[in-house]
Amino acid sequence: MGDPIRISELAEHLIRLSGLEPGRDVSIKFTGLRPGEKLHEELWCSTEKLTDTERRKILVVEQAPESELEVSLEGIQELERLARAGDREEVVRLFADIFEGIEPKGTP
Repeated sequence: MGDPIRISELAEHLIRLSGLEPGRDVSIKFTGLRPGEKLHEELWCSTEKLTDTERRKILVVEQAPESELEVSLEGIQELERLARAGDREEVVRLFADIFEGIEPKGTP
């Protein structure tokens, strides 16, 4: 996917490609993260396996075996029950147990 680039650099580049000058013709406003936005995008889960290819910069992502991906209907129903009861801490705990490799970002 290439090297990471700051979004402000991308915005400035697009403005210049349009024949305008950043800060003079077009202002760039920083508003911060909105709920649900991420700073980094994960391209694969910790349970997936990466395999090299003939091409140096191309990898193959292999899914975990089917048995590791199965999520029981009972677990989903328990998540729903806890969510309806408003038990946020138990929802986060159970979610992390069911979906291994997904780490909660702090407590609710």
